[in-house]
Amino acid sequence: MGLPLFLNGEMMMNETYLYLLCRKLEALADDPGDEADLKNETAGLAKPLTRVYDTFFETASASASAEDLAVILAGMKRTLAMLAGQSDDIRGELKAAASVIEMIRQKYATRPSEEELSAQAESFAGNLGIKNVRSVVCLFGCGDGRIVDAISGRLTDDSVFIAYEPGQDDLITLRDELAEHVDYYLQESMTVCCHPFYDEIYAREYADFLAVIRANRERIMVNKNTLKRFKEDAAKNVLKNLHILKKSNLVNELGKILPREVPVIIVAAGPSLDRNIELLREAKGHCLIFAVDTAMKYLLARDIIPDLGITIEPIKPMANYGDERAFSVPHVFDCESNPEIVGRHKARKFIYNCRDYERRLYEACGKEIPNLIGSGGSVATAAFAICYELGMKHIILIGQDLAYSGEATHAGAVESAGINNEIGNEYVEDIYGGKVRTRSDWLGYLRWFENAVEVIEDLKKDIEVIDATEGGAKIKGTK
Repeated sequence: MGLPLFLNGEMMMNETYLYLLCRKLEALADDPGDEADLKNETAGLAKPLTRVYDTFFETASASASAEDLAVILAGMKRTLAMLAGQSDDIRGELKAAASVIEMIRQKYATRPSEEELSAQAESFAGNLGIKNVRSVVCLFGCGDGRIVDAISGRLTDDSVFIAYEPGQDDLITLRDELAEHVDYYLQESMTVCCHPFYDEIYAREYADFLAVIRANRERIMVNKNTLKRFKEDAAKNVLKNLHILKKSNLVNELGKILPREVPVIIVAAGPSLDRNIELLREAKGHCLIFAVDTAMKYLLARDIIPDLGITIEPIKPMANYGDERAFSVPHVFDCESNPEIVGRHKARKFIYNCRDYERRLYEACGKEIPNLIGSGGSVATAAFAICYELGMKHIILIGQDLAYSGEATHAGAVESAGINNEIGNEYVEDIYGGKVRTRSDWLGYLRWFENAVEVIEDLKKDIEVIDATEGGAKIKGTK
């Protein structure tokens, strides 16, 4: 059925509000998820449910029949008992509450005219202050489409309009759309708005929606800082590294020599690496040890030789490769990688990602170019993306703290200033359930890992992700 919009009058007794509340109750009742999560979700509806009942008895009960009053009063009592945790059948109570709310909507809700609906939708869109220039609008909640149409009518053809409907759209698609369409310049003209009532009925979903937009903004700032720092070196490095293309392999060719069943341990150099680095000695020969560049020196210092290394940043310090043995470890490179490391490397080389000009050179050598692998912005996320693309069944993370340990940023109590420190620090959940300090670039990588794990689950990929890091931020979704 159509979902009308009504912005004026008594909010708790208008049809839109009641419709949304009823729909949310029914969705929760049909949710097969965890019982604890269901109780938390239901508790979030305490305010709108009690307000609806209070408003009904204040404004509409005088005109209600005795039979309706008895049904609504009984429904209110059951709802309050459910919210107080006194129900053994929470899904049944949710369905019962939805039925009562629907009755109130059908018989006692305020019903605006079509003219009022259209006028108020236009007023909502007009108040956003959209200019006749390319811009971005992110709307939470679509309603019956009137607001969507009103906003669309004010946008230029080259503008970006993302309308997100909770319960129908998913956060992964939202992240992908933002990443694809919103860059540094467009984010400055972004308007984020919420369809009336959606923020109260869908409070958790709205918070998740805003979190994704915030994470995308942080990602853009991190990428901006990275590009500002690396762009000149990157261009020079590509020219210096072109000679390796014909002698190297593409990273997808690793899939031809690596059995998918062999566990892969991605070793980063977070502060916690000091605590479990010796476990890698025992894992050698049983797992593929895939070391990022900053972890290479710590492993070699303990005579643990990785099976594979990766370095992709244009100005990665040579200090990570002070041990000559590092150059004999097969490596994944980007054409923008530090040319001194690439030039001294003696083992097999695998090229990670190809831009247009590199792609053409490879094709001239008769090599098939795979699709780009999304890197996530760091060498560790790039390693994970490679394992994902290769279809490795068991991916284990070690040293992936993504947080400070005191003031230490890396193993060996190293304190290293990040290029994104000025964007700000915040606290996130750690692996022990407490709080730990992170910074903006690490937070972006943390969200990237969580999103990747969520994609694996949603697509039902046969991939197990284990976070064996003994410290740092909790990567939700990992084992």
